[in-house]
Amino acid sequence: MSNLTQHEKIIKIMEQNPDRWYRAYDFMQPNLGDLFVGYEATARLSELCKRGDLEKRMNGKYREVKLIVEQPKETPKAVSWLND
Repeated sequence: MSNLTQHEKIIKIMEQNPDRWYRAYDFMQPNLGDLFVGYEATARLSELCKRGDLEKRMNGKYREVKLIVEQPKETPKAVSWLND
């Protein structure tokens, strides 16, 4: 897993709990092992926000980010018989 980019490491961590809001500090924890990003987490999060992969909000003076998870599209009622 150590061949993952820093972006991929962040996404992998966030996929484990997609409803949680994260701060850069969460990716600087030494107990993350191979998923450790370090002090560059702030820059990587900013890049992911610009790409549109993350939702962001301010909580006091701290920026928090959350993975954007696309919801599955519902089958229109007109063709719902196809799934029966």
